[in-house]
Formats: sequence, structure tokens, C-alpha cells
Amino acid sequence: MEEKSCNFMQRVGASSCIRCDFKTDESQSFAEQDAAMMAHLTEVHPNWMFDKVHAPVQKSPEQKLLVAAYDALRSYQYGNGSTELAEEIANSIGLYFSGGKE
Repeated sequence: MEEKSCNFMQRVGASSCIRCDFKTDESQSFAEQDAAMMAHLTEVHPNWMFDKVHAPVQKSPEQKLLVAAYDALRSYQYGNGSTELAEEIANSIGLYFSGGKE
């Protein structure tokens, strides 16, 4: 049974870097390959885990409106009777359609 990596990356062959063409030596043990890969990532791609975990998600104004409307509709589905939420979402959508002019 193959050992599992502790570096949160799926192994591809002999531990290939997902950001560049670096590969570890296949003649090394798994632990040595894992250590070499971690050293490579730390030295060459110092923010590799932060970038992967905290990658910014850019949403367009349309996507933001759709997410807000979706969340509001789901909240009504589960019993939220807030008319303020419906008014806020409708006003935001109306403002978008009017080109930002009230």
C-alpha cells in the first residue's frame, strides 16, 4: 500500500510540482521524495499553500447580485419572512439595471 503524502498534494508519478517542471528523484524513498518536494515548494514557491487555500475569488457585479438573490430565496424557503431583505435585493437589482442611477 502506498503511503499518503502530508503535503496536501496528490502525487503524480514521482512527486511532480504542480507549478513548474520540478520532479523528485524516483530512486529515493517516499519520505525523501516528500521532503524534497516540500523543500522545493518552500524555496521556489514560498506562498504555494496560502495561494491555493486563499485564492481570491473575483465575482462580477452580476454574480454578486445572483448570489444575494439566491441566498434570499433560500432563506425564504426556510421560513424567513423579512420584507427588508426582499426590498434590499430588489433595490440592488434595480440600481444595477438602471446603470447605477437611482
